[in-house]
Amino acid sequence: MLTSKIPLELQLAIVGYLDPLDIFHLQLTCKHLYDLIEGSAEMVWRNCLNQHCLHNGLFWPSFAHLDTVAEYKHAATAPVRFSAAYHKASKNNKMLEKKRTRLQFPAKYTTGSTILDIHLIPGGRFLATFSDSGTMDVWDLRAAPTLEMVLSMPLERFRGVAYSNVVDCDKVHILYELDLDIPAAYTATPLEDMAMTTHEFVELSFSIEDHKFHAQSSGRFSLIHLSETQIQAHSVIGDKIISLIDDVTIVWDHKRDVYAGWKLGGMSTPSEIFCNEEYIIYITNEGVQGISFPEYVPVTNEFVTLASLAETVRTPTFAIPFERPYELTRTDLVPNLAWGSDICVPVGSDRHFLFDIRQSSFTVTTSGDPLPPDADDEDDFEDTDLTGTLTIHRYALKYEPQSPPSSSLSLKSTTTHSWPKALDNYPQCYPAKYLSACYYQWCDGPQSTVTVWSDPGGYVAGWPDAGHSAVCMSLLDGKERLKGGEVQIVPLVHPHEVVNETFLVEKALCPATAKGVLMWAADPDSDEWEGPWEWFDLFEVV
Repeated sequence: MLTSKIPLELQLAIVGYLDPLDIFHLQLTCKHLYDLIEGSAEMVWRNCLNQHCLHNGLFWPSFAHLDTVAEYKHAATAPVRFSAAYHKASKNNKMLEKKRTRLQFPAKYTTGSTILDIHLIPGGRFLATFSDSGTMDVWDLRAAPTLEMVLSMPLERFRGVAYSNVVDCDKVHILYELDLDIPAAYTATPLEDMAMTTHEFVELSFSIEDHKFHAQSSGRFSLIHLSETQIQAHSVIGDKIISLIDDVTIVWDHKRDVYAGWKLGGMSTPSEIFCNEEYIIYITNEGVQGISFPEYVPVTNEFVTLASLAETVRTPTFAIPFERPYELTRTDLVPNLAWGSDICVPVGSDRHFLFDIRQSSFTVTTSGDPLPPDADDEDDFEDTDLTGTLTIHRYALKYEPQSPPSSSLSLKSTTTHSWPKALDNYPQCYPAKYLSACYYQWCDGPQSTVTVWSDPGGYVAGWPDAGHSAVCMSLLDGKERLKGGEVQIVPLVHPHEVVNETFLVEKALCPATAKGVLMWAADPDSDEWEGPWEWFDLFEVV
């Protein structure tokens, strides 16, 4: 046969670029290829796992402890298991099947401190926790339920994680907010009307030799703004961190400790921002708009004020319109938003840049008429009076680096996300009215993505034995085209799983490794609860 004339080294090199399903299918074609792959199974599946990390932005040290063919294959095929489990749950109208392990933190760590936030580093092996005792700690989960601390880094008044990303498969970048006091040097607007957001950037690297993480901080940037405003979006390119507050953009180069800022003119308030080395890309009601990076000034004071940045007004360098405008401004009733991947892919890389537009539409149940345009308050209609549709439009931006105004925007897909019958205690309009998301995650590259839905309003369904909201997700992998664009939302955590007097604080999911962590807590006002006040479950999709 033809393949027998190709040198074995070249055949194996070609196999090394295939995904797991292609490898399985290739083995079924003939005995020669089956024997070739089986005879070099360790190299084939290790290379497959390496491609999996590159393809999905995973932290390669997460897999450094693996040393058998079965372990390499299990790790590399995680997206296949996750996708199969999702479609099985969707077809059977059930919850996502998963195996749980209750994590056991050292007693001295949990005594006298509370974990405020968690972050599962993409790769599924390392969990970062942020506690009120003033530390960021990283734990190795490979021997779960027993945990090994591999980093403990002091923090000053932690508020929350703003951004994280795996870079070059061997470094982790984390941007977090600190809750610091406004310096005495600020004497303008009354302090009771103001707030200060301080960002600190840290790079984590893992040493296989001493089995420890090492952290390197790159300084802080403090912004004083009205207390009623808050940062809506972040994007990162190289050493530059871009933040959006209303219609003001702030760029901070954490390595050079320089910054720039401006107020947007000639466009609606953006819903999301992306970037490349030359431009900041805004998603607005009208379409995609770009503004080039300006000159920077050094950070010379303890803080920068938003008011001073807003004195400079800049208009778009180029604009690419939607075929029809959207209404992306969030209201209580219609939380329409735009979002992209949690992996910071520069606009204009070797593939089309994808982003999603979330759109809700409603009709009055009794009449079937569209909701009146002036009904912008959720109190205007009861939930039972509304029929809602949650639609996701996925767009692809083909960026032309030599001539950005010549870039094009195309609608790749439109999907309708329906609510599972297993959660029929919720009103029909629930997903369209209440669910929101900040980003989607790659399950198997940019063409197979998972959105974990949250409920910012904290809607509680009246379950007989517990009153708790579900945690749900949806998967786009091309199979929805066979169903006319219909996507079934699948529960990751069912309300029936939540014990009375407890609630789910945080969830961290890594679809590309089929793993996640759930952070639970007991009601602090409960007089009946006798268990721990905080606990964590590691789960793996089966």
